[in-house]
Amino acid sequence: MKKMFYMIFTLLLICSCVNDKAEYYRYITNDSRGFLIGRLPVDKDIVPKVECYHFTYNSDGRAVKVKYLNRGKPDYDKFYEVSKIRIIYENKVERRIFLGINKDTIVNKEYVYQEIIERDNNFYPKSKKFANKYGNFIFNKSGIFCYKYELDKIGRIIKSIRLNDKNQNIADDEKILYVKRAYDKNDNIIAMTNIIENINDSDIVFIKFKFDSYGNIILKKQYNKNHNPIPLFENIYSVERKYDKNGNKLEEINYDKN
Repeated sequence: MKKMFYMIFTLLLICSCVNDKAEYYRYITNDSRGFLIGRLPVDKDIVPKVECYHFTYNSDGRAVKVKYLNRGKPDYDKFYEVSKIRIIYENKVERRIFLGINKDTIVNKEYVYQEIIERDNNFYPKSKKFANKYGNFIFNKSGIFCYKYELDKIGRIIKSIRLNDKNQNIADDEKILYVKRAYDKNDNIIAMTNIIENINDSDIVFIKFKFDSYGNIILKKQYNKNHNPIPLFENIYSVERKYDKNGNKLEEINYDKN
């Protein structure tokens, strides 16, 4: 009897060790290696008072479920315009399936039902494609069939190339052929370079960011190939943002060229 009790206790202990864990965050984003992650942790006690994401992880520490909550209740977010994301890992493929409140498969804001990320032996990203609800590859809203990634030595995405279904480099609906990225020591993006179709000196755009310790963008500027400031929109050359301790944006200040 004691031996049986010990075996059952041991089995329960093992099961509890591999159970998924859950955490809450105010925001989500894709990190430098293309994983979906949370930003700005939220205490469980304040979940009913804020908008946040509920993350569930597998025993490898990878997100397998993400659910958006608006004051504790399921809702549709602004990042993907979905309610839930189910993430499946099959060999070297990460498949994200987008769901509504009722767990029905729906399209996200890019008009795709699934994102399919191919990864290498180190689980670094190689490419991202899109699929319909049946798993067949499709183009996204921007007219892109595949994003092909170039990485640095530690697996971070430093170049994202737009491709069609013939593996040819094409421009998206914003005329961007590919994007280069640079990071700080905390893996925050500190600069992006958009390479535009029909390249000339004014077409190559450098977008530079400054972040706070929580990963919030607090300053954004834009430059041309000659590193001269160019407007982000209309006559606005830089945008400064301030946040409270919960990640709520308190203030956004637009600056002109002077």
